[in-house]
Amino acid sequence: MRLSSMAAIVVGGAICVFVGRSVVMRTVVAPRAEAVERIDALRRNIEVARRAENEAPEAKARLRSIAAQTLGADAETVDHRLRTRLNRIAEEAGLAGPVVTTTKPLARLSPARTAMPRSTAWRSLRDEPDFIEIDATLTGEGPIDTVVTVVDRVEAEPWLKRMGRVRLDAKDGGDRFVLSVTLTTIFLPGVSTGDDVDSPLYDRRRLDRLAALLAANPFRVPPPPEPVRQVDRGPRPRPAPPPPPPPPQFPWSEWVLTGVAEARGVAEAWLRNTRSGEVRRLEVGGTMDNATLEAIETDAVRLRIPEGLVRVIVGSTLADRVMIAASAG
Repeated sequence: MRLSSMAAIVVGGAICVFVGRSVVMRTVVAPRAEAVERIDALRRNIEVARRAENEAPEAKARLRSIAAQTLGADAETVDHRLRTRLNRIAEEAGLAGPVVTTTKPLARLSPARTAMPRSTAWRSLRDEPDFIEIDATLTGEGPIDTVVTVVDRVEAEPWLKRMGRVRLDAKDGGDRFVLSVTLTTIFLPGVSTGDDVDSPLYDRRRLDRLAALLAANPFRVPPPPEPVRQVDRGPRPRPAPPPPPPPPQFPWSEWVLTGVAEARGVAEAWLRNTRSGEVRRLEVGGTMDNATLEAIETDAVRLRIPEGLVRVIVGSTLADRVMIAASAG
């Protein structure tokens, strides 16, 4: 009875300890761990915010330096200044019939918005654009030096821009050109230095490197040549008729000496044309074109041609003949 009571007491104590430990873990240890983790996270956020606050003046200064190279801080101002500058360049360069058109502003959002939290505190940073783009096109007409000057003056302007397509369509035989220039400028909404960008006086020496090309104007169509005056020199002599074509050469390379034989006590040379398949048999004294068969040997024949005496072995063509003795004189 005493052992049973003692076992019951031990088991009951263990259960109490386990239940108590579970209660302590659930009500004290776990909440404390969560609180510590939240405190660490808040400390990290505070450190990030403090670092961002320290870097804010430098970042704002960089933004102001970029904004100082733009034409304004809102679409209306930028559009007006952009049109004014392009029209002034065209007028000062002498471009005829200049027309400047602009497009609707296009907002470019931050590429880092996907990495930003979706909380309310970050929503304004996620949704506000990084910058705004405005496209412009300048068209007009003029000689080659004028249109090239316009393009170079636009390129030399100090405000932020990206040159796009430059098109020259020649007319009047290349003496004049229709110019079309497209470009894109940007501005930072709400960030402005308050002043317009100053344009320095254009330096015409920038085009000295193109002076020879502009003077030559490779696009100009050359004038038609002057008509040739015909001088009457009397009746022209009739040209001599062309000489007759030479007679066709005998196809020596097509005739092969296939063998030598003796039939009915008479020696013969057998020849075959490799192209037509024609077969000929020649006895001593027989002829083929200007060649005369003079002798038949065991494996060769001797032929007399105008150049002299030649030898042809069995299995070779008549063109492979070997000179034995040249003709006198």
